[in-house]
Amino acid sequence: MPKVMKKAPRKKTKSKKGKKRPIGIYLLIGIVCVGLVYWLSTAPQNRSERDVTEFADKDQDRVPNTTPKTKTKEKSAAKSTIAKKGDAPKTTESVKAAPVAESVAGLDDAITSAIKKLGIPEESYRRKERDKQITYNIPLNRRSLDLTFANIIIKGEVEKLKGRMVSGIEKENRQTLTFEQDKNPKKYVVELFYDSKAYTNKVPDKVMAIVIDDFGYIDGKLLDGFMNVDPAVNFAIFPNEKNSIETMQMAHNMGRETLIHVPMEPLNYPNVNPGKDPILVTMKEHEIDNQMEKFIEDMYLCKGINNHMGSLATTDEGIMQAVMISLKKNKLYFLDSKTSNVSIAYNVAQKSHITAFRNDIFLDTPNLKDATMDAKLQQCLEMASRRSQIVAIMHCHSAEHLAYLQKFIVRAKAAGFKLVPLSALGNYNVPSIN
Repeated sequence: MPKVMKKAPRKKTKSKKGKKRPIGIYLLIGIVCVGLVYWLSTAPQNRSERDVTEFADKDQDRVPNTTPKTKTKEKSAAKSTIAKKGDAPKTTESVKAAPVAESVAGLDDAITSAIKKLGIPEESYRRKERDKQITYNIPLNRRSLDLTFANIIIKGEVEKLKGRMVSGIEKENRQTLTFEQDKNPKKYVVELFYDSKAYTNKVPDKVMAIVIDDFGYIDGKLLDGFMNVDPAVNFAIFPNEKNSIETMQMAHNMGRETLIHVPMEPLNYPNVNPGKDPILVTMKEHEIDNQMEKFIEDMYLCKGINNHMGSLATTDEGIMQAVMISLKKNKLYFLDSKTSNVSIAYNVAQKSHITAFRNDIFLDTPNLKDATMDAKLQQCLEMASRRSQIVAIMHCHSAEHLAYLQKFIVRAKAAGFKLVPLSALGNYNVPSIN
């Protein structure tokens, strides 16, 4: 048999088992490819978003999500509009700065408005600006203006423009007020102080108002004797006493000014009796009003009131406010007799916009001796060197008091004092703060 030729067997290629490519490589390649495709598809959109942001920053407008071409047209249009409006703000910062500028001018306007209302000469006050603080130095004429009252007027004008007082310091004859205002980076400091040098061109007369307390008890020759003293002398008359109405009518017929001498609670009440129907610190506002209305109705010719005793009542702000409400309603003035060194009655009266005065000196204490009169007259002359208007109080208790008063009047006039009714004392011109 012929030999059958057998094909040589193919050499089998050894498979590389165990050396397969790791599947992780393929996954990594796939992720990279997908990321590349995603970046290519979103890149234009990201760029357009940046354009929108830049446009918004420059022109303060929100641009809707449009195609790049549309945005480019809107951007050009916006630039064109701003170019035409030369006064339009170009940055966010400039928009915010405008209200601040208005606020600064506003507080300056408020303070200068108050200065004008107070009648302070323009050349007298000074304005200084340093860093973020503006300071006003304002001298006051002690003869015609009080620190507390000036404080009230300035504070009122500042509050009209939404400013506020953040601090107030009083030391001796000076008040330092600090004001702030929302959106205003500056602080305003107002220095109020007494300085008569700024008013040296005005040389006022030496004027004195003398008030005689405690009428209503006395009658006969003693009352007639007091009625015959200088008609400018004022009488303070107790209400509800046997001679109260008659004394008021006699004084009025002689052209003399009268006050209601209102009993008020002293510190050691009830051990010390202030008189009939006193104003007590335990009374409610309506009780005080009723009592004051009765006094005013009975003593209808009186132009004002002053307190008898009241060393406790005149230190109570609530009680004094109730009294001032009644006085304001009836258009009467108030004289603080200053029976207490810590009385706040005068300040409360000014805050209530009541015409107000305060006693400077008791003429007949501690006694009625000539040495006392010498000392009192000297004190009046010293006060007159600082201010022209003086209020003095004494009493009508005896013939000795009458003789003392008559002699004092002669000496006061010889020293250059002019006697006037209390209401003629150059009342503070109360500016309107409406």
